[in-house]
Amino acid sequence: MKFRSLLPMLLLLFAFSGFGQHTPPGINYQAVARDAKGQVLTNKDISLQISLYAGETGGKRAYTEIHRIRTNELGLFSLVVGRGEIVGGDFKQVPWSSMNVWMELALDETGGNNFSTINASQLMAVPYAFHAGSASDLILESEDQEKASCQHTGLPFWTTKGNDNVRDDCHFIGTTIYEDFIFKTNNIERMRITADGDIYITGSLFISVDINVGRDANIGRNVNVGNDLDVNNNANVDNDLRVGRDADIDRNLTVDGLANFTNTTQSTNKDNGAVVIEGGVGIEKNLNVGGNTVLNGTLDIGGILTIANTTQSTNKDNGALVVEGGVGIEKNLNVGGDAKVTGTLGADGATNLGSTLTVTGATTLNNTLAANGQVTINASVAGGDGNYGAYPLRVQGSDQGIAIKVNAGTPNGDNNFITFFDSGNSARGRIEGQTASEVASEPEYIFETSIYAAEIVAAGVNIGLSALPNACAGVGAVACPPEPSVVAIAIAEEVLAIANEAAYQAFAFANVGVTYQSGSADYAEWLERTQEDERMFPGDIVGVKGGKISKKTSDVSQLLVISTNPAVLGNMPAQGEEKRYEKVAFMGQIPVKVRGQVNIGDYILPSGQNDGTGVGVSPAKIRPEQYSEIVGIAWSASAPGSRLSVINLAIGLNTNDVARLVKEQQEKIEALEKSFASLEQRLAALESGKPLAEVPAGPVATPPSNLVEASLPVAFDAARVEEALVLLEDTYRARGINTENHPGLKQLFGDQAFRQEVIRKVQENYLNTRNTLMNMEKRRK
Repeated sequence: MKFRSLLPMLLLLFAFSGFGQHTPPGINYQAVARDAKGQVLTNKDISLQISLYAGETGGKRAYTEIHRIRTNELGLFSLVVGRGEIVGGDFKQVPWSSMNVWMELALDETGGNNFSTINASQLMAVPYAFHAGSASDLILESEDQEKASCQHTGLPFWTTKGNDNVRDDCHFIGTTIYEDFIFKTNNIERMRITADGDIYITGSLFISVDINVGRDANIGRNVNVGNDLDVNNNANVDNDLRVGRDADIDRNLTVDGLANFTNTTQSTNKDNGAVVIEGGVGIEKNLNVGGNTVLNGTLDIGGILTIANTTQSTNKDNGALVVEGGVGIEKNLNVGGDAKVTGTLGADGATNLGSTLTVTGATTLNNTLAANGQVTINASVAGGDGNYGAYPLRVQGSDQGIAIKVNAGTPNGDNNFITFFDSGNSARGRIEGQTASEVASEPEYIFETSIYAAEIVAAGVNIGLSALPNACAGVGAVACPPEPSVVAIAIAEEVLAIANEAAYQAFAFANVGVTYQSGSADYAEWLERTQEDERMFPGDIVGVKGGKISKKTSDVSQLLVISTNPAVLGNMPAQGEEKRYEKVAFMGQIPVKVRGQVNIGDYILPSGQNDGTGVGVSPAKIRPEQYSEIVGIAWSASAPGSRLSVINLAIGLNTNDVARLVKEQQEKIEALEKSFASLEQRLAALESGKPLAEVPAGPVATPPSNLVEASLPVAFDAARVEEALVLLEDTYRARGINTENHPGLKQLFGDQAFRQEVIRKVQENYLNTRNTLMNMEKRRK
């Protein structure tokens, strides 16, 4: 786990429920939980282990307990030391008076028992109630007093109620070693007697009677005499004369030497200070002022003003020059160091910055911002992906979002509009340009067009099969013409397949411009589990039924795989509901769990054990009834001899639809082969002159190849296809389906040019199918 620190917010607060000789139940403790980066752990369940050591940290552990608590929205928590889950020791037996007590804190931020030590500190001030509980009475019994000596025993010889057991040899308060003696009130030092005998008093000293000073008296501040100062003898001034009261001089004062005014009274206005002059002052030479200067009138400087003080300015109230009012500057202003503006900065002209601009507060730009260099946003914000305030860059206030323009006239895969990097500067995904040739070479495009092409061919085969003659009752092999409705339905299926393929082509190339690329290789959606507590892992094969997933793979509508790291993830659940959902891949490359040997190109089917695993089936051995169970195609092989492994799977083939078409075609072909076999038997019987007993008398049948060729029209005219289109449109209308919502159908029924192109393709595909059937029939002979 990552290291977390616990920052105490308050000092230990001691609360007592008992007095006298009874140890109180605990010590109140309050703190704020933070992580290693200083971020507050808000609304989080944590575990805190508190250990008390006697003597020193790491020494004898006197008591250990655990508290399981939850922080509030400020990261604050409170507990009482002594009332937690006891792990070891007895809180009442902690030696508060006889030994130093250390408290060690250990934290598990997940609320478990994996504790990491945070710190250990000595409890410097032990509450009196704890001391009394372990040290017995402070006042000695008379028998003990008589036995006590002045030797250092650790026992007290004075009481808070006065003392009557006074001996000359040991009645004093102080130290017996070379250490300072300290007096405190309210736990604050008030007086200190040093080991050398000097006395320091931090507060005022009040003496009600005389004070006698045997030697010099050095007074650092003023001496205030409340009454008259009487000098009974001569006052001889051998050195400087200091006058503590006013001195009135009615005439001129001429000083031939230096005049030093040592009074340090500060001047806060023109009427106070060490020297106050009511009239003007004329100064022939330089004026040096060591302190502050306040000018209430105008200051006119005819020459250059140089301020030599080098004090840095950290705000508007400090620095070598502080101006409380406004400053008007007619000419240029050159600032050699940093310039900070706490208010509004107004610039009527252009502003040129030759170096870095650092703004610590919020900045509002009411007009266009043009940055000719690179822009880096390095914001330290935190929060979940659903928190609007957790994103360093936010664009708002307009109907549109972000516009990105690259220099390329026709952006291709080498031009990235956006690239996504991880913390190690490795590209994980990108939105890049895309050309028509790149679309045509995309695996997804090749895959999709292959499927559409397969559906068109399959529909063409259906037309040919629907046009074949049906066996009728009668003598010999009698052929009946096909039902017109059956042929119309087959033509309608062909029209739909062509319309779908055209719609996909239009969609694929109409959106040429950008494409999303990622190191991940699958597209996934959040899907809800059928059973909320069923455990699923990446690579598990799951079945979909009613829009929910489970590991049961029989009697389901679709087979998918739990995604490992999706490139695109949709159908995001509501916040807080994610635990009921899984990321399920429906297209792309995805790791999947398989049992036994799997080779590249094998179809992956569920293993049947409903445990998320699959098995490989060779394309040569796949049966039609298994097509609907295909999950995908293996793009990597398992290791030889492996029983359970993970391979790379290509998922996304619409297996159910293709399986239905292939199975129907297989059934029709088998029926056709049986019909041909029956015809051949009858022909053989007729040629031998021995008719079959079960064959009733009737006309001689036409040879099979001639029968097929004569029954299949050479081509369908446009009117036949138009009839199928009308049938298709009427069917959609009868079912209440709005064809305007389907781009292929909308174009088929509304665009005459497109409609004629579809008719041409149907005719062309039928002709190819007819030729194929004829060739098959020739090979059978």
